[in-house]
Amino acid sequence: MSRLKILSKLLEIKKNNLEKYELDLRKTRYELHLEEEKLENLKNKLKESSNLYNDNQVSIGELELIHNYIEALTKETKERKRTLEIKEKEFEEKKNQVLSIYRESKLIELLGKKIQFEEEKKKAIREQQWIDFISLLKKVNR
Repeated sequence: MSRLKILSKLLEIKKNNLEKYELDLRKTRYELHLEEEKLENLKNKLKESSNLYNDNQVSIGELELIHNYIEALTKETKERKRTLEIKEKEFEEKKNQVLSIYRESKLIELLGKKIQFEEEKKKAIREQQWIDFISLLKKVNR
């Protein structure tokens, strides 16, 4: 199997993997966005609950539960953000690998075309030399 065919197959596989990885990345971004919205809603609920506490309608225990839940969710969200950043870096690396393979395959393709052109050029020169030689022989024989 030629190097170009191998690179083409590798490029196809890497592209498919990259597309799957990109979909996973989008899904993670969306999930993170939903978590951030949920966190914002909980913070608003905590503010409302603290107002209700001031009016003696909510106990301090309930406020602490909400606060602890918000802290846990905040930590989880930060961790997911870090994970997302790592995934985005990995995605960029994979994307660069695909581009590198693509460039290499195009370079090999161009080199192949250049070699083919040079061979055709040599063949045309040889044919022209034969034609010139034959016409010279015809002139000499006359």
